[in-house]
Amino acid sequence: MNNYRDGSFVDIELPFADENGIAVTPISASYRILAEDNTELVASTVVTLSGSEVSVVITVSALVNTLEANAHRALRTVELTMGTAKGMVSSFIRYTIESNTTVKVGANSFQTFNQSLLLSMDMMNLDQWGASEDRDKKKSLIEAYLNVSKLSFKAVPRESSTSSNATPGLSRLSFSDNFSVSDLDETELKNLNAKLYMALRKAQIAEANYLLGGDAIGDRRSMGLMSETIGETSSMFRPGNPLNLPVSKKALSYLVGHITWSGKLGRG
Repeated sequence: MNNYRDGSFVDIELPFADENGIAVTPISASYRILAEDNTELVASTVVTLSGSEVSVVITVSALVNTLEANAHRALRTVELTMGTAKGMVSSFIRYTIESNTTVKVGANSFQTFNQSLLLSMDMMNLDQWGASEDRDKKKSLIEAYLNVSKLSFKAVPRESSTSSNATPGLSRLSFSDNFSVSDLDETELKNLNAKLYMALRKAQIAEANYLLGGDAIGDRRSMGLMSETIGETSSMFRPGNPLNLPVSKKALSYLVGHITWSGKLGRG
């Protein structure tokens, strides 16, 4: 499936063929454009035929390809309906449109994508992250943000302005109760205690690496693996149910001291 930038016009070529890819000779044809929820963005529009074409090019306007407010990705379907001597047939092509910044601080990430690339250079054992394409990195960052956001964080006392560790002119958030980081917008995230904010960013990257396929052995150990024999394939697990957490062990290691174990914790 092709991907295009938000607000761009797109030329879509649809061959005169049925849904099985078998060529047809249309007597009449029309197209329409649908959103991912099947909302009709462009109503049925007649295609002019000369009789010699084997395909038609549909130009989708920039307006149709403009994302709604706060959306970072959307799907479009261009549906072609053709009348033939044997009856009506149809075909379609789907594509996605994407904002310039799919990773947004305070919406689906603790940091920008570029910030994650820079910070990851100071972290070890990120083989899957390093080997992945940018598009997959972005998707894993977004899912990692959701996983980390399932944790409950400890109440944070306000730092004294006279503290030697306080940053002049920078207010710090305080919470009298445990809180969820998903409730914080970009400004609130950046006003967190610097150590907590850095821990969140590193945990997000570590979890993204895990989601991309990193630390397979650690994952099996977290499931209770005690021993494993490759020849003839045998495995031994600890009895009982292992602790089920919403993030990987590596991601959790960065958050030690910042989270509370009260409340519900579970992956999925």
